[in-house]
Amino acid sequence: MMTTPGSNNIEKSVVIRDSDIRRLKFYVEYMKSLLSNNKNLDVDCTSINEKLATEYPSIIERKSFVDNMKKECNRFILPKKEFNWIKVNDRVCFWVWLMIRDIRNKYLPIRNDLLDLAHPAFYDVLVINKVPASTKERYDAIIELFDGLRTDIGFIRYYFYQLKIEIQHVYKFSTSFNWLKKENKKQCQWALEYIKGSGVINQYESMLTPMSKKEIHSTVIAAFDSWHALDAVKELFLIKIKKAWGQKKYRDEISDKKLLNTYISKNAKDKLDMMTSTNKKKIHEMIEMMIDNEYKKYQ
Repeated sequence: MMTTPGSNNIEKSVVIRDSDIRRLKFYVEYMKSLLSNNKNLDVDCTSINEKLATEYPSIIERKSFVDNMKKECNRFILPKKEFNWIKVNDRVCFWVWLMIRDIRNKYLPIRNDLLDLAHPAFYDVLVINKVPASTKERYDAIIELFDGLRTDIGFIRYYFYQLKIEIQHVYKFSTSFNWLKKENKKQCQWALEYIKGSGVINQYESMLTPMSKKEIHSTVIAAFDSWHALDAVKELFLIKIKKAWGQKKYRDEISDKKLLNTYISKNAKDKLDMMTSTNKKKIHEMIEMMIDNEYKKYQ
């Protein structure tokens, strides 16, 4: 059969050559919802094209189906670059993940009314990682949620616009936990227990359980960031938690020490001060060193 240049162009346009796994997943779901006998339909171009050729031997009919499928995909699958602002750092990604956990209304943004609350959160209904254990896993889960919602990308963009406004409150406290050292696991665990005991994370407590020791630091900050409280209340909390840590640190430092309440002459005190300065030690360290040195003479 003779083909024309135009028919060759049409045939090329009905071949799926997409490398984006998100779009391929959409194509497969779209085809499964409309076509029969989809047992061997896999998420790859070869499988999709073979199925299309079988179902639509006519190039014209196949092109019509593919055009509609791509149009629907463009309507519901937000380009990945529009998620980039979420992965700017661990803190932002964790906060966004907590916010989207409660989406109950497909027509974003969320409306926290009785109608919404009567329905389960979409995150809990869709097949998504319920307990992501890293920033990457949370980022992937966020994308999977919006892909799974099948919500017009216009609504998603507007929802993101609102989140970007809300996140300014997070940035306002961006340096508030500089005293909390990620590598200090005991300190991070203490901070997490303090926050739990203060009632800060009542709303998200089930979601703020770190899956590893590495996650404790991020979980503490995420708990604070997701706390719906006035800035003044948050600032007061930060003062209290930092003060409480200072007190605990001091108690730990003196836990194995005994108070020595005595008097020495001014001349002896001056000599002690000179010795501490020369040896670059604190007074109690200098006294302990002299006692240790003297004690060795009796052994």
